[in-house]
Amino acid sequence: MPIASPRSSFLVTALALCAPGLAAAATPAMPGTQTDVSFGAGNWRSLTADQPDSVRWGYTGLEFDLAVGVRHRFDSGLTLAADASAAPSFILGRSTLSAGEWEEPRYAPSDRAFFGGLALRVGWHSDYAGIEAGGAAVTFPTAAPLIGFDDARRTLLPSGRAWAGKADLAYAFGQVVAGPLSSVNEGLLLVGVGHASEWVHVDAGAWSGVGNLRFAVQTQPGVRIGADTTVAWGDEEAERMDWRGLLVISIEHARVGEGLY
Repeated sequence: MPIASPRSSFLVTALALCAPGLAAAATPAMPGTQTDVSFGAGNWRSLTADQPDSVRWGYTGLEFDLAVGVRHRFDSGLTLAADASAAPSFILGRSTLSAGEWEEPRYAPSDRAFFGGLALRVGWHSDYAGIEAGGAAVTFPTAAPLIGFDDARRTLLPSGRAWAGKADLAYAFGQVVAGPLSSVNEGLLLVGVGHASEWVHVDAGAWSGVGNLRFAVQTQPGVRIGADTTVAWGDEEAERMDWRGLLVISIEHARVGEGLY
């Protein structure tokens, strides 16, 4: 998650500080335990904090992503969730975005960087709505994409998800700092719509110049395979796009082998 334009940073900060439990998304929680394993790659940009009269550096990186999410919904609706993400990166390039007093660059081309995140949430889900709220510990490759935390590379952030609707027809969702997380930090905040039937799950979300599409199809009872794609368009400081593509395997443990006996 490194990069952040001033506009996207402000929006993420405002929502994160004012409404950590408001956000929502992904598929509504099914009864029992669900495990999601995601892996893939992405390309990101990162800007150092904008300090007056100082050199400002920009970096581009190619990352390799691995994420694991576990969620359990009890019969009462009480839900516990955890997301763990790791994304080592190779620095592809470095550029000077503004001149000024010399600041030593953090990375040189061909260096390695690391993103990591761990989020824990507690919530409640019913057949027509759900909400989860908690916190996340995150390590960024460079400055955190939050106003007021510009110099922080390790920080604690709120994490949340929520949804409402009829899952097998359509539902509305939103989420903030909920996995899989990566160096493509524009995906920190998403709102959108989705559909989750027995055979197919799909949702589409967006926010301030970023789009996300997730889908999965059932390959056997309790097992779905799909993809999670995020694309962020260039802002006023760069014309490049950030992107991330993941292959996702989801397992609803209570349904594995359903109908075979």
